[in-house]
Amino acid sequence: MPITADDTALTLYGKLCDASEILLDELLPLMEIGLAPRIPQDISRGSYFGGRRPEDGRIDWDWPAARIYNLIRAVTDPYPGAFCGLTDGSRLMIWWGTPVAAREGEMIKPPGSVEIAEDRVLVWTGEGKIRLLNVQAGGERMNGDGITRYFMDREGMLL
Repeated sequence: MPITADDTALTLYGKLCDASEILLDELLPLMEIGLAPRIPQDISRGSYFGGRRPEDGRIDWDWPAARIYNLIRAVTDPYPGAFCGLTDGSRLMIWWGTPVAAREGEMIKPPGSVEIAEDRVLVWTGEGKIRLLNVQAGGERMNGDGITRYFMDREGMLL
């Protein structure tokens, strides 16, 4: 199943449900008459992955922006979400954000540094930045100007 750059776990789930419906329409009649293909699974071509833990949603700002973006879209609504800690010990949930490349000649800042540029809130990563588009702090969900107002006095802080 192709995964597009803007798919989330939920949109991918929908695609897989559609594909499974088509597959089952094809295979169930064959199973009923005993003609379904029987191919043993070659476990050496796969792997196991343990259950997801809440800590798996923690953002490591040393990662490249593309990897952080993939984490955000993998665990966004309706799933538990990606998060990082704030200096007061609380959590910042990041429900949506997009990768932004650093501009040529731009002074690189430490990973996790908050920057406000042209009313956009950006967080530096190990490679590039993430633009915050939908976040939650202190129980309040914010986007657009709400994010900018929240971070206005926090520019330069490390997440």
